[in-house]
Amino acid sequence: MAITSNQRQDAYSALAFADDLRAAYDQLSTMQAKIARYAAAVAAIQAGTADDREMRFAAIVTTLIGQGDLTRIGALLPQITALTALLETDYADFISPGG
Repeated sequence: MAITSNQRQDAYSALAFADDLRAAYDQLSTMQAKIARYAAAVAAIQAGTADDREMRFAAIVTTLIGQGDLTRIGALLPQITALTALLETDYADFISPGG
């Protein structure tokens, strides 16, 4: 019996489960770090303790992303944090290299 293109696609899809979970974790972790970095830069600016790099980063972010979008993205932080924590705790074997 020959392997059809549909069977091959199904096999690739099945093999990608762990890779997809790892990629989602990596993307969420990166987003979490960006949000935290922006929040820290804004807090430092407000406290008068920001260095040049923090000030430039905050300025770049606010220039490229509208305040409404920043608020919406920031509102996702609790969900992003919860999901990354869940993946780190219960799915470490999927998200770790070689897992």
